[in-house]
Amino acid sequence: MERKYRVLLWLVCISLALNVLLYFNIGRLTSEIPQETSRHLSDSLRTLESRIDGIYRDIQEKKEEKKWVQATNFIPDRYSSCPEELHLDLEWSLREVEKEARVSLLYRPEEGDWTRVEADNLEGNNYRASLVLSSQELYQYQLLAEGESARASEIERVPAEYYRPSPGYKGKREA
Repeated sequence: MERKYRVLLWLVCISLALNVLLYFNIGRLTSEIPQETSRHLSDSLRTLESRIDGIYRDIQEKKEEKKWVQATNFIPDRYSSCPEELHLDLEWSLREVEKEARVSLLYRPEEGDWTRVEADNLEGNNYRASLVLSSQELYQYQLLAEGESARASEIERVPAEYYRPSPGYKGKREA
C-alpha cells in the first residue's frame, strides 16, 4: 500500500510541477500574443499602405496620360499693362487637336460673362492667347477647341498673383 501512496504522491508532485510550468508558459504566451498580433497587423498595414500608394500613383499617371491640356504658362505683359488693365498671356499645349479646329481661350470675372479670344498657334499643339484683367476681380478661364467635335478643358482660376497686388503692396516708391 505504501508503494501506491508513494506513486500517487509522485504523480501529484509531477502534476503540480507541470501545472506551475504551464501557468508560467501561459503567462508568457498571453504577453507574447498581443505583441505578435500587433507586429503582424503592423506588417500587414505597411504592405497594404504600400499597395494603396502604388495604386494611387498608377491612377495619377493614367490621369496625366489622358489629360487634354498638357501644360499652361502665364506670362505677364508689362509693356501693354497699365494700372487699370493688366495684360497677361497664356501659353498652353494640348495633347491632341483636330487639324482644322478653332482653338480659343474663354475667360471671365467669376460672376461675369465669358470673353472669347482666338488662340494663336505657336507650333504643333502649342497655343497662346492674351487676357486683359482688372486687379479688382478674380478670374476663371477655360480652353476650347471646336472642329467636327468640341472639346473643352475644366474651368480653372487664373492665378491671382499675376494680376492682383500683394496684401502689403503700397505702389511704387518715389526715389
